[in-house]
Amino acid sequence: PGALGAQLARLRASGVAVLGGQAASFWPGGERLPRVAGRPTAPDVVAWQLLFSCVVAHPAVVFRKDVVQDELGGYAPGRAEDYDLWLRAVDAGFGVGNDASMRTWLRS
Repeated sequence: PGALGAQLARLRASGVAVLGGQAASFWPGGERLPRVAGRPTAPDVVAWQLLFSCVVAHPAVVFRKDVVQDELGGYAPGRAEDYDLWLRAVDAGFGVGNDASMRTWLRS
């Protein structure tokens, strides 16, 4: 439960259909210190920034299955399946946001 349970509780309380989180990048050899990739949290800011780049770290995402499968049809095959799903969720009026908590590490 721990972190996942906390994020699921935030998803339920937030009113969004997709909730990501913060991610830190690291270099495999350790030659650089981890850097936090500050991601926007407010759904309207996430929606705006999604027009220019993917600001939702897929490994950090929890989502409402009923919305993603029943309303949006799930992941569409092809390239950038996650980014496509976030854009379709926003376009359909379902919120996409990010939790302010650190959720995952991404290797650069």
